[in-house]
Amino acid sequence: METEQTRLAAEQTAFDRFGSRIERLSPDKRPSQDRRVGYEQQVAPQTLSVVREAYSETVMDLSHYEDDYDDTYEESITEEFGPELAVLLTKSDHFLPTTKATLVDKIDIAIQQREAFQRLVNRELQSLRSAATDIRSVTDTLAELSDTPFESSSFGALDAYYQQTDVLFTECDAIASDRQNDLVAIQRSWQSNASLRALVDYFYQSLPVTYPVLATLGELGETISRVRREIEQAIIYGQSAQL
Repeated sequence: METEQTRLAAEQTAFDRFGSRIERLSPDKRPSQDRRVGYEQQVAPQTLSVVREAYSETVMDLSHYEDDYDDTYEESITEEFGPELAVLLTKSDHFLPTTKATLVDKIDIAIQQREAFQRLVNRELQSLRSAATDIRSVTDTLAELSDTPFESSSFGALDAYYQQTDVLFTECDAIASDRQNDLVAIQRSWQSNASLRALVDYFYQSLPVTYPVLATLGELGETISRVRREIEQAIIYGQSAQL
């Protein structure tokens, strides 16, 4: 998630740099009919090539671009700015003022989208850090409990240990519930048709599990159950020894 945060910030900077270069670029003037052919051949291709060069040297020059996108210039601007503007930037004869204005607007939208997604990533990071803190508390308590010599403990102590496993189960359930609520809230805050599953698939595509917090809680639950069985066996053994 930290990597995603860094890459989003880099992309915002790249689009901002691209936008600055486009702002400084003078658009073509629509030529008169009798001069159109010569104008097209000499001026328009050069102007459009400057746009392409600016995009290639900013957005497509990102260190992670090939890993995340690995597409061509035409594919990239079609995805970022839409097919209509992509045609104007690659197939038309002129970089007109209207084309420049539309491109500047699209660049602003690209930056805003990444800012919005970065806020989403920040919320996810906060949720992960909160869950990690709570899980660490459970893990520390469980580690201490696991090291306890149950076979030599009194019945009263074993009963207290048993009740402690109940508390740990309850804490895990609370962490899971909070995490689920956070995920739903994050999905609802994202102004997109993307489903919750699509978001977490994207966030954790490099991991073997889709829901890492819930997976960790599942493993903790298994460990708590194992310790609980050890306590139960010690209680049964102790009671049998007294007969």
